[in-house]
Amino acid sequence: MNSDTMVPSVFYGQLPSMVRRLRQNRNLEILLHELKTREQVDALKVGKIDIGFGRIRIEDPDVEQELLFDEPIIAAVPAGHQLTHEPPSMKALSEWPMIAFPSGPGPNFADIPQGLFHRRGLRVNVIQQVNDLQTALSLVASDMGFTLVPEQVRRLGREGVDYMPLADDNISTPVIASRRKGESPNAAMRLANTILAELVENRLTGRYP
Repeated sequence: MNSDTMVPSVFYGQLPSMVRRLRQNRNLEILLHELKTREQVDALKVGKIDIGFGRIRIEDPDVEQELLFDEPIIAAVPAGHQLTHEPPSMKALSEWPMIAFPSGPGPNFADIPQGLFHRRGLRVNVIQQVNDLQTALSLVASDMGFTLVPEQVRRLGREGVDYMPLADDNISTPVIASRRKGESPNAAMRLANTILAELVENRLTGRYP
């Protein structure tokens, strides 16, 4: 197994456990690449990577995507802010400044948070756009505004930031595994798929957040 790849927010969940277990096999070389969804698909097709993890569906005849689970989206808000008194609604959040991630070429997670507001007919005040999660959380901790993140990000436990579930129902983002279509898995990929299935089952049965 040459490598796997992920969008950053996916790596805050169980993927580190998967990597540790794969590395116990001395015959495997595990390399991680941080790639956007379109870049993942291209890397899969040329054999640069063997499996990719992300959040965006891409239609490509050479790639198959498996929905692992849907992950709730939560709000990262300044610690002690009035938004922490109860789970905020999307309407309540729209009244406060938002820290957003800029959209780039091709679909990516950055398109999801603002789309949640737009589909509800809500306007949101984006006070600043940042390129990475750590910067966004630093601005939240500085009381600049809120941001929306996948639930697994709460594992960061950032000082000055409270993570709040949303009052609205069914606001989530998928976690997706991408592989080359029609390829028979070798021994390394069979091991990776077995570990992945176990980790997903842990998540779905509540044994892991």
